[in-house]
Amino acid sequence: MDKKLLTPYQRERLERDKRIYADYKKLTKGEGVRKVGVYSYLCNKYGLHSKNTIHTIRRRMEALENE
Repeated sequence: MDKKLLTPYQRERLERDKRIYADYKKLTKGEGVRKVGVYSYLCNKYGLHSKNTIHTIRRRMEALENE
């Protein structure tokens, strides 16, 4: 994604999503870790109201990694 074409809000959101995705990857590295628990923790940490938001961020960041 070309950062030059992003609005300030989009850049802020992208940076937040990168932090969330990095935390997600770090937390799910362990064996026997449940995604529901990780999603709940991340929602509380970042003030998100929906676990689906974490899932959407994860999918978007994985797509960016694979570009």
